[in-house]
Amino acid sequence: MENPEDRRVHARLSLDDRYTLRFQIEGQVYRGVPMTNISTGGLGLKMEQRTAIRVHNGVVLKGMVLEHPALPQMKVDGEVRHVMGRHIGNMEGPVLVGVQFLNPPENFLRLLEIFIGRRAGS
Repeated sequence: MENPEDRRVHARLSLDDRYTLRFQIEGQVYRGVPMTNISTGGLGLKMEQRTAIRVHNGVVLKGMVLEHPALPQMKVDGEVRHVMGRHIGNMEGPVLVGVQFLNPPENFLRLLEIFIGRRAGS
């Protein structure tokens, strides 16, 4: 079986809980959702199963805003690519959500590359 790490195209930077995301699904706004990692291809989120009911493969997170002053402050959309840790019948505990950016502006990607490059080198 192929290792998902072997398929990775973009360098990924792990983040701490100071980095959060705001987005909408079907008109419901989610704020302060912790990001676990970021790359120029997308990001990882950590959510509680209870609050992640609407989050599943293929769902589009509208108007995502990276809630940290060091990150680009532009709205972008993202598509959920995977949800790990969900257990049928259990609404407790965290799930990890992988999100791919959808048509991000070039300026957003350039600023993200600068952010990742500065942190990866330190």
